[in-house]
Amino acid sequence: MRVAHLAFLTLISASPVIAKPVLTATCDDPKGVTFRQLRGNVEQAQDGFNDVHPVFVLDSDHKGKLLVVFGSTKPARDLGVTTQADEATIISMSKEMITAVLASHTSSIVETFTLFPTRGLMFYSKQLYADIGGGLAEMTTMSAKCTFG
Repeated sequence: MRVAHLAFLTLISASPVIAKPVLTATCDDPKGVTFRQLRGNVEQAQDGFNDVHPVFVLDSDHKGKLLVVFGSTKPARDLGVTTQADEATIISMSKEMITAVLASHTSSIVETFTLFPTRGLMFYSKQLYADIGGGLAEMTTMSAKCTFG
């Protein structure tokens, strides 16, 4: 998967308009917990990603945006799902902490990514609502160690 990330970063730097990376972060697989409410019952379970190694890029040409690349999981890759890059909107930025939000107007999913460059850490959170089984509300929170460059 690291080869795919390197190829992706090479592709960015080889484009005709070269954006200068201001900050990059490559993270370990996020691990944490998910809370889920379905049919009135709240359940809690350990959660995490395997072999996805999130990459984040802050560049000089996309002010106010954070490029987010979560690799596809092995089961998804086996089904032909490819890695996708998204642009999250930065809502807070300092030397110590960068927080960005990714929200869709067509689905009920909100994701937040908070990077702590001076601590080598990333927090990830996802909230969603799905209209299944009488309604499913879910919140996931995870963390991962990261290498910043």
